[in-house]
This record gives sequence, C-alpha cells and structure tokens, in this order.
Amino acid sequence: MMKSEGFIEKEGFPKEIRIKKDLEFKEVIKKGEKKIGEKLILFILKKDNTSLKFGIRVDKTIKKATKRNRIKRIIREILRKSKDKFLPGERVVIVYKSLEENVKLKELQKDFDNLVGIDQEMR
Repeated sequence: MMKSEGFIEKEGFPKEIRIKKDLEFKEVIKKGEKKIGEKLILFILKKDNTSLKFGIRVDKTIKKATKRNRIKRIIREILRKSKDKFLPGERVVIVYKSLEENVKLKELQKDFDNLVGIDQEMR
C-alpha cells in the first residue's frame, strides 16, 4: 500500500470493477475481440458510458480449487497493476487455458503483456 498525505491508499481489486454475472461473461466472450496467448485468452468488449470491468475464468480441468484460486489471485494482481492500460467502458475477460497448475506470476505477466501489446523493455 502507498502512503499519501497521512492516510493509506487502498490498492485492491474492488468488487465494483468485477464481472460477476454469467450473462456478462457470455456476452463479452461471444461479442468481444479475442486475443490468444500461450496460457491466456483475452476478450475485450467496448461498451458506451459504463465503467471498466474485469472478469477471470479458470477452467475446472485444474481439479483442486486451491490451485484455481491461486491462478485467479495471480491474474487479479496482473490486472490491478495494468488496469490503466484499458479504456473506460471496456469489459475485459481473461480465461486461463493452460493445464499447468503451478504457474508463476512472471510467466502470466509476460503472456498478458504480449496480449495487451505492452513492450517488455518499457517495464
């Protein structure tokens, strides 16, 4: 957390910016622009006059819930750091498509950066 003028600024991933409803996920996946990476699939759908929202999906082919939740935490951290790369009104869904359970943050960050088009040398 960052300290700013006597109070601590929260850097979380608030629930207000999360896609929760299955219909929203399906709409973004069906109508959105699709980008396929090594481990991730990124769907982006532009909506007018709405706030930026994110959704994360990890398939149940990864059997253990603790492993799926860890992958979702890693993806949430990547999105938290990179949410300024997206425009207001966009709906973004990230689907983890790999069967690898013990994925590292750096691996997913690299795949995400390639999908979004962030140059690695700028980081």
